[in-house]
Amino acid sequence: MEERYSIDYILKMEPLREQIISSIGKLFISMIYVNIKDDEARFLTKHVDFFVDIDGEFSATDICRRYRYDYVEEEYRSMVREFLEFDTLDERFAEKDVLSCEYKRYNIGWCRGYLFTVEKEPNGKIISFIFAIQVIDDEKTKELEYQKAIAKANERYIQDLNLQLETILEGISGGFKVSRLDSKFSFKYVSKAVATCFGYDGVDEFMMANNFNAVDAMHPQDAKRAFSEVQEALSHGESYSTKYRIRCKDGSYKWIVDSGKKICEEGKEYLYSLYLDVDELEVT
Repeated sequence: MEERYSIDYILKMEPLREQIISSIGKLFISMIYVNIKDDEARFLTKHVDFFVDIDGEFSATDICRRYRYDYVEEEYRSMVREFLEFDTLDERFAEKDVLSCEYKRYNIGWCRGYLFTVEKEPNGKIISFIFAIQVIDDEKTKELEYQKAIAKANERYIQDLNLQLETILEGISGGFKVSRLDSKFSFKYVSKAVATCFGYDGVDEFMMANNFNAVDAMHPQDAKRAFSEVQEALSHGESYSTKYRIRCKDGSYKWIVDSGKKICEEGKEYLYSLYLDVDELEVT
């Protein structure tokens, strides 16, 4: 970047410097100039109610530490510490021109902090930057309410889907389950029809009897093979189908066909599966 276009160059110009800061300052409640090389910091703009007990010039280290501990809610301090960490700035700014972080501040609510590079050494090492703070409490509150509404709508959709599946499966010997993609396909959801199919009085009893996972419900002689078949199928696609025996409440075993598909839900992958009772076909 040519010097006449650099932030550092503009900040040194008077009266343009004051005009630039005044214009940018309308977007932020406070702006702090931080010089890492000289270990100094000073306010470019400051809201009187935002920093009531900080004034003058400070060391760069002290202003970042004081802001984190005196103003940021405890739950977000670690995040803000990493955001203002000097040792990682060079690496982070190598990938992005502007860094940002959202957190909650005492008596203010949600804020978004920005870091803008002011001056770099020829090797890219950050010499100074501006820490700008924006209050986004109304915006963030609406965003969280929207996310909550979406999550609730998704939950209702899944409940309705499960109810529809239960209705469909009433005439079929078997049931529906949702498993996590872990080492034992632990249960997230099991339909009442599954418990009934294997002689249990309810879903909780079925899940507890099988340690809350699909693998422990399998016949010991089938478990390794069935698990491998599912893993192999999923390594090449989204769906699988395998056949094995499941232990019933009375200790007997029943043959089932387990068919399912990998589904992504809220950023996590699950197996949506259908148990189909084929015991009579296998026995005969």
